[in-house]
Amino acid sequence: MKQLPTSTQPSLTVGTVILDEVLAVIASALTSHVPERGGLLFGPRGQKLITLFVADENADHHYGTYTPSAEICASSPEIERNHGLEYKGLIHSHPGSMDHPSGPDIKNARRALGTNPHLSYFMMPIVTLGEFKASELGSHELILPGGKLSHWIVPQSVSTEARQLCEERVTALTLWSDLRKLAALLPGQPEVARSSMLDIEGVSAAAYLLHSEQGIWMFAAAAGYPFTPPLVVPPAGDRSAVALAWDLNITAEQRFHAAVAPLLADHVALASETIAEVEKKAAKRAKKRRRAKKELQAVCLLLLFSSAIGSYIGGIAAQSQSLKIQHTASAPMIPPPGNTTDSKPSEKVHALADETPKTFPSGEELLASDNQNHPAGDIPLMDFYNHHHAPLENLDGIIWKFHTSDFLKPYTRP
Repeated sequence: MKQLPTSTQPSLTVGTVILDEVLAVIASALTSHVPERGGLLFGPRGQKLITLFVADENADHHYGTYTPSAEICASSPEIERNHGLEYKGLIHSHPGSMDHPSGPDIKNARRALGTNPHLSYFMMPIVTLGEFKASELGSHELILPGGKLSHWIVPQSVSTEARQLCEERVTALTLWSDLRKLAALLPGQPEVARSSMLDIEGVSAAAYLLHSEQGIWMFAAAAGYPFTPPLVVPPAGDRSAVALAWDLNITAEQRFHAAVAPLLADHVALASETIAEVEKKAAKRAKKRRRAKKELQAVCLLLLFSSAIGSYIGGIAAQSQSLKIQHTASAPMIPPPGNTTDSKPSEKVHALADETPKTFPSGEELLASDNQNHPAGDIPLMDFYNHHHAPLENLDGIIWKFHTSDFLKPYTRP
């Protein structure tokens, strides 16, 4: 891949140009959501210039696939008529580091060229999420807030097999961003709005209006910007364009301010802040937003992890409770001492209650009875208890009654 030129001199190859305000809309619609979202691209007829992006809100977007909705496809001809533009192609986001169209994407592009033989090419930019540096990008890539755009096209051809995918150089027309930076230096920070697309000697130019206290300024730039100067029309006078001193020996970021600031100084007093200071503050705000986004992602992961752990522990507790209930259901039912909650006891309990003396024998009486009826030998407590036919509901009472007596030990006949 070819790297972006480091020289400030203009490049002979322009390729495709995208308005920076359109890039901002694309970034807002694609980089702030999960991958496989997209929309349609439009621009002036016969020019590789993107001036409009229409998001596809009803697309079938699953992780790994993106299918444009029938609604957005049906609306394309109407958008062309209403805006006087031409359908250029389709842009969508990809997961991970897959910054090129997939096999199904290329098939869709070839099918679109076959359906629209008047198109000279079909654009298929791909957006991938992440943090990138300008030095890492190729000439067919642009940095976006939260990601990057990789530009690909499929040229028209009579043969379907000849419609091969290829990367193409892409640049951003940054007049909108430059005007916003300039407006931040002016008193009252005037509004910047796009008015329309102008046709200047057969070349399309994006026109913007700056609403200052002295009136409305108009700025227009074609695809050659920032290597070629913009058209500037001041609010006063005969409304004719003014010439700008356009210095190509300085960076593109400084070029616009250096040319326009003296012109505006004749009408309004510029604020004390410089472009560098404004850009530094903007970079700090962007860094804070990125940090906040990472912190939010960490909190979301922590909440998901906590929820998973809670669900796991809850499942174990539910399983334990279920096993406990099953064990209780299978165990013999021994009513507690003095239980009178059952208003209709079974016949067996009635019979047992009738056979059992209401007063349980004392320890001495049990000893005396045992000496008379049993031979010598060791008799465990439970055997001793069973011999005297003590009622089941009095078991706890026996243990409690003789807890401090010798009956808790194996009984030995004297």
